[in-house]
Amino acid sequence: MREIEAKGALSFKGAMDRLDQWQWVIWSAPSGRQAGQRRDSLLRSIANDEVPPRHARKEPRVCKDRQNKYTFMTKPRHLYTLQDDLDHAS
Repeated sequence: MREIEAKGALSFKGAMDRLDQWQWVIWSAPSGRQAGQRRDSLLRSIANDEVPPRHARKEPRVCKDRQNKYTFMTKPRHLYTLQDDLDHAS
């Protein structure tokens, strides 16, 4: 098997789609040699399916939204007073 080198970031979704399309083609090969050739073609196809650069896209590793309106506990439960509870709810 020859080495296949990708030039940029590979597309995970694209690779999964290619595997889904090619799995029966490879399994239905009449010989092991043809299956190997088809597998190499599959790998070349995956390597050529690169993710295009998206310059304006940002993916920060933070939560977008807090589902709960209450804040995090900042002290032990037994030290909270009713006023603290009301302050947290706002």
